[in-house]
Amino acid sequence: MNKKNYLKCDSKLKYSTFLFFYLFLYIPAFLLYHRKNNWLICERGTDAQDNGYVFYNFLKKNHKNLKVFYLLSKGSPDASKIDPNDIVEFGSIKHFMLAIGCKVQISSHLFGYCPWPNFMLYLRKYRTKNLHVFLQHGITYNNQYGFYRKVCKALDIYICGSEFEHQFVRSTFGYSESEAVLTGFARFDNLHTGIKEKSLLIMPTWRRYLAKIDSDDFVNSSYYKHWHSLMNNQTLKKLCAKNNLKPMFYLHSSLQSFSKEFDDLDNVVVIKYGEETVQNLLKEAAILITDYSSVFFDCLYMNKNILLYQFDKDDFQKGHYEEGYFDKMDKTFIPSETTERSIIEKLQELLDGKNKIRPLQLKNYSDSFFGIKDQKNCERIFERIMTKL
Repeated sequence: MNKKNYLKCDSKLKYSTFLFFYLFLYIPAFLLYHRKNNWLICERGTDAQDNGYVFYNFLKKNHKNLKVFYLLSKGSPDASKIDPNDIVEFGSIKHFMLAIGCKVQISSHLFGYCPWPNFMLYLRKYRTKNLHVFLQHGITYNNQYGFYRKVCKALDIYICGSEFEHQFVRSTFGYSESEAVLTGFARFDNLHTGIKEKSLLIMPTWRRYLAKIDSDDFVNSSYYKHWHSLMNNQTLKKLCAKNNLKPMFYLHSSLQSFSKEFDDLDNVVVIKYGEETVQNLLKEAAILITDYSSVFFDCLYMNKNILLYQFDKDDFQKGHYEEGYFDKMDKTFIPSETTERSIIEKLQELLDGKNKIRPLQLKNYSDSFFGIKDQKNCERIFERIMTKL
């Protein structure tokens, strides 16, 4: 994705308005917020469940001298998790002023803290006095050069969760060793306790072409038909019943409006947004079935079994993300299947104990992939930020 494509949807009038607003607020924003030790944290601006939330809690507990603001939209189901004095409403004047003047701006999504991300991209050639920290919300393993390349992102710190990812980000996206840093994800600090194995979790990622269609088109899509059929599979039902596993299904946030289309599945618990956190769902899963979602790395971190159901791989890589480094790695421990029959066979092998993967082998593979597995990720992230101030 080049600069012209990224900006073409925004009119010159809109950018002129942003520029006027930016210049009007610039001086008061810096006077109010930059000289003080103010940090702004968010995820997508609507939630508090991911790396941003975990890092927020770390700062509140361990660095009380900081004034930490958390960006949330009005009515967010996660508002009760955040100190009311720290919440800044998305789109408010205070949000605009903090986006301009806050010393440290931290987000699990690219420019998630910013009310005008395209405008910030437009101004990327000008170095601001803000420190921009990208926590990420999933291990980068596909080639998302158009989104993450250094030439178009004003990122000062790009947090990496594994050694393989760290090497890939530096070599592919053009970040230096001081910018792309291997600290481990903040949320991984919480993956060492409370681990259970009581569900079969089915959690596919989204597709760009599905994000803006109506329900009629969705239920006629190959995506819906494949996942609905899998969860309605009689063998899957019997395997779950035999092994005392609760089948649970969670759609990606971009497709959550279609969750109701799966309510007819009487054997599956369909989780709606806000009912449960993704991390809790992953910690309680015995086995994860996904397609291309990077959540499988969280399960790999916990040494859990993973199956990839990739019935549309060619279409996905053409219309969503290009092939990355993981496609070239050994898939012994994370098998990929393209048919319902083969994914059911792999599931049965795992549950019947016929799979050749041994727990120690899986653990060794996980340890070598991540490089770092402890509960000091937040601490390392904080230390890296401080070196830049």
